[in-house]
Amino acid sequence: MSELIHTELGAHLARAKAFQAEAADRSPTWVNTLRRQAADAVDALRFPTTRDEDWRFTNIRPLAQTAFASAGEAVVTASDLDALRLSQFGGMRLVFVNGRFAPELSDDVSPAKATIGNLASLIDTHTELIEPHLTAHVPFKDDFFAALNTAFLDDGAFIHLKKGALVDSTIHLMFVTVAGETAVATHPRVLIVAEAGSQARIVETYHTLGEGVTFTNPVRELVAAQDAIIDYSTAQDESRDAFHVGGTHLELGRNTVVTANTMTLNGGIVRNNLTARLNGEHANASLHGMYLPGDGQLFDNHTLIEHADFDADSREVYKGILDGTGRAVFHGRILVQRKAQETDSLQTNNNLLLSDDARVNTKPQLEIYADQVKCSHGATIGQLDADSLFYLRSRGISASEARNLLIDAFAAEILDDVKVEPLQTQLKQALSDWLGRR
Repeated sequence: MSELIHTELGAHLARAKAFQAEAADRSPTWVNTLRRQAADAVDALRFPTTRDEDWRFTNIRPLAQTAFASAGEAVVTASDLDALRLSQFGGMRLVFVNGRFAPELSDDVSPAKATIGNLASLIDTHTELIEPHLTAHVPFKDDFFAALNTAFLDDGAFIHLKKGALVDSTIHLMFVTVAGETAVATHPRVLIVAEAGSQARIVETYHTLGEGVTFTNPVRELVAAQDAIIDYSTAQDESRDAFHVGGTHLELGRNTVVTANTMTLNGGIVRNNLTARLNGEHANASLHGMYLPGDGQLFDNHTLIEHADFDADSREVYKGILDGTGRAVFHGRILVQRKAQETDSLQTNNNLLLSDDARVNTKPQLEIYADQVKCSHGATIGQLDADSLFYLRSRGISASEARNLLIDAFAAEILDDVKVEPLQTQLKQALSDWLGRR
C-alpha cells in the first residue's frame, strides 16, 4: 500500500514540474518561483494519514492511491450550468471549467470601484495588488494540499474591492469539473482583497458534470481591511465520486465584519480547512457550516479561529445531519493570543443522527493565553427527540412529515442566517431533496 501511495505522489510531483516548465514562459518570475518552492514542499512533506492528529478520523488513502490526470479543456454549455443546483444567484457570475476561466459562460460587467476577473489574465496587469497577498496567508510549506495547489498555480478568481466600494449584487464564482473515464484533478485559486470600508457578498460553488472520479483542491485567501464587511459563502455540491480538499484563509483587520458559510451537500470524501485570523481590534467573525453525509460519504470540517488582537468577537456554529453509514468530523480550535484581551468567542457543533450506523467525531478546543476573555464551546450528538415526534404525530402529522419538520427546525439556525436569499432558498431546497431520498 505504501508503495502505491509513494508512486502516485511521485506522479503528482512529476505532473507539477511538467506544468511548471510549460507555464514558465507565460508567467512572471515571482510566480514561477512560488511554484518551484511549492513543488519542493510537496516533495518534502509527507502525505497526511490517520497517524496525524489532524487527520486521525479521516482516511484519505483512497485519494493517495488514485492515479489522477490534470483536467483538460472541456465543452460546457449554458444549459449544462442551468441544470445544476446552486447555479443562479443573480448579480455577476464567473465560471471556471476544469480550473480554467470560461469567458463565454461568464458575465463581463464589473461593478464600480471593483476588479473582478480571472487570475491568469490579471496577474500581469495587477501585480501590485496580487503579489503582496498571493500565498502570504497560506502556510503552504507546512500544508501538503496547499503546497500541491500552489505548485499547479495557474488560473482562478481575483476580486479586488477598492476603498469604500459597495457592491450591491452578489458575486458568484462557479467551479465546474467535467468527469470522464480518467480521474482528473483541478487546483483552483481564489484571492479576495477588500480594502477599507468596502462591502460585498460573494458565493463560491463547486459542481461536477458527468460521471467519474474527480479531485478538487482549491485554496482561497480573503484579506479584509479596516471597516470592511464581507459575506462569503462556499457550497460544495460535487458528485459522490468526488474527492474535495479545500483550504480557506481569512485575514480580518480592525473593525472588520466577515461572515463565512461552509455548506457541504455532496461528495465522496470532503475536507474543509478554514482559518480565520482576527488581526485587528474589534474585528468580528461569524463562521457557519452545514454538512449532510449519507451512505459511504465522509465530510470533515477543521476550523481555526485565531484571536490576535484586542476586543474581537467570533461566533461559530456548525451543524451536521447524518444518515445511513454517513460519517462526519468536526475539529474546531479557538486560539486566543496573549495580546487578545477582552476576546468574546463562542463555538458550537451540533449533530443529528438519523440512523444507527451514522457516526461523527467532534472535538471543540480552546487554547487561551489571555486573562480577560469570555470563551465557551460545546458539542452535541443525538437523534430526533421522541417526545417531539410523538407530539407532532398526535396532531395528525405523518411520521415522515413530523421527522422533516424537526430536521428543518434543526437546520434553520444555519440556513436562516444565509444573507444571500437565492442561496438560502436553494440550500433549503437541497436539504428537502436530501430528505426526500431517505
